[in-house]
Parts: sequence; C-alpha cells; structure tokens
Amino acid sequence: MKRTLFLFFTFILITAIFNKADALIRPEEPLHRAAQEGNLKKVKSLVEKGADVNALGERLGRSSLHWAVGRDLGERVSYLEVVKYLVECGAKVDIKADKGHTPIDWAVIYKTKDIERYLRVQKKGISKMEH
Repeated sequence: MKRTLFLFFTFILITAIFNKADALIRPEEPLHRAAQEGNLKKVKSLVEKGADVNALGERLGRSSLHWAVGRDLGERVSYLEVVKYLVECGAKVDIKADKGHTPIDWAVIYKTKDIERYLRVQKKGISKMEH
C-alpha cells in the first residue's frame, strides 16, 4: 500500500513538473501558438482578424516569426509557408526577442536551413531598399 501511494504521488509530481515546463516554453498568444504549430490556416485567420504579426509576447518576448522558425520541444520542424506568409504580412525578419535573438538567429540554432535562406534573402532585400 505504501509503495502504491509513493508511486502515485511520484507520478503526480513528475506530471506536474513536465506540465509546468511545457507551459513555460509554449507561447501564450494565439497567433504565436498557431505559428509554432505550423497552422497556416489559423495564422491567416488571426492575421485577417487584426493580429499584430510583430507583437512580442509578454512572458517570452518573442514574435510570431520567432515561433514559426523553430520549435522549442526538441523537434526540428520547418514551417516555411507560415514564415513566408508572416513576412508577406509585414513580419520583421530582424525583430529581436527578449534575449536579442532574431528569427534568423533562431533558424541557425534550430537548423531550419530553408527558413534561414529565405529570411536572409528577405533581409538583403530590405537592406537594398533602405540604401
């Protein structure tokens, strides 16, 4: 009986720790969450309803483009179509997150080479327009 109770409470504790950790790295804004999930349909719907593509999350200080570039959960998933759509809608490719990382930095960190190439081309286009 004691062993069963011990295992039960251990399971509850471990579950609570993992749920808390997941909550800390998940975006809190609907557009950020949709971008992280690669849900282009939802991203489009939210942008069409007026969601700010450059808004930084309060807790993690990241934009929707940061979330679309790579996943925090150990997965190396590329959402190039979501990234392209966000950029077409005015997402800044050089916007900095709370720790100073840009979406390009994140593309390098998360090894999403297709997105890194796309964002670098977009950044060059912006730089040429500024000169």
